[in-house]
Amino acid sequence: MPCFGGHLAMKKILLLSDTHSYMDNRILEYASQADEIWHAGDFGNQEVIDSLSAVKPLKGVFGNIDDAGIRKQFPEILRFTCEEVEVLMTHIGGYPKKYAPSIKTELLQRPPKLFISGHSHILKVMFDQDLGLLHLNPGACGNVGWHKVRTMMRFVIDGQEIKDLEGKYNLTLPEDYKNFLKENNGGRCPSYEFENSIEIQNINEEINIDVLYGIKTGVKNSDIEDWTDEYLDDLFSHSIIIGNSLQHGFLVFWLSGDEDEGIYYYDDTYNLEASSDENNAYFLARTFTEFLELVQN
Repeated sequence: MPCFGGHLAMKKILLLSDTHSYMDNRILEYASQADEIWHAGDFGNQEVIDSLSAVKPLKGVFGNIDDAGIRKQFPEILRFTCEEVEVLMTHIGGYPKKYAPSIKTELLQRPPKLFISGHSHILKVMFDQDLGLLHLNPGACGNVGWHKVRTMMRFVIDGQEIKDLEGKYNLTLPEDYKNFLKENNGGRCPSYEFENSIEIQNINEEINIDVLYGIKTGVKNSDIEDWTDEYLDDLFSHSIIIGNSLQHGFLVFWLSGDEDEGIYYYDDTYNLEASSDENNAYFLARTFTEFLELVQN
């Protein structure tokens, strides 16, 4: 099924610092796998900047060893938003309970969600309970300094869409389904011919998948929340409507956390011969991956 909702907010980040004029193919290989590169200062020379920015978009701050040319390109303190997450970056920043005086006031007055610094050459990940922020220091990936191991960080920043959906319906989406939403955010059968068929085993009838819904797709009649809200009183708790069929029934993902969890077909129009007031919901697959395999086969 081709996607129609576009990708949900998600970015792969490579975070590094204190290169001190050092660059190698291993660093550039990791850089090529990221969507953005963030550098927390002490580039060392222009060649490092040029090498990284030639691979992927580069954000950064200058460090205490960086010359005037580098300081013209990068600020001392950088505040920005990535996929609805506010980020604050500086080279000499300290860490929770021991923030540097140069950044402490700004942190206290307007704490970000993610605070990044370098300088120490010590890889550090700490959560500040008081300010509600995560602090990252990627250590040093250069070959100058007292550190014995060169380090950097890779991570993914997700947007709020999936988290908001989980919170609204009090459920946790499985990783395979979250990955589908991030990569496709829904999809539609390419034609209205009877394709994408699934046999409902216990009644020996077939349905044909039409649309898999997404989150805030901007496409009419294709949104998980719209359909789930409309049928909320008819659904089990911890379930959402994730798609429909050409037979005008719905695909329901019941995330019960027990042996009944899975994807069901909800025949709300009683289109199937077996459906009645007593039973119009039919088990299809335990996981989203199993469901896709049924559709593709």
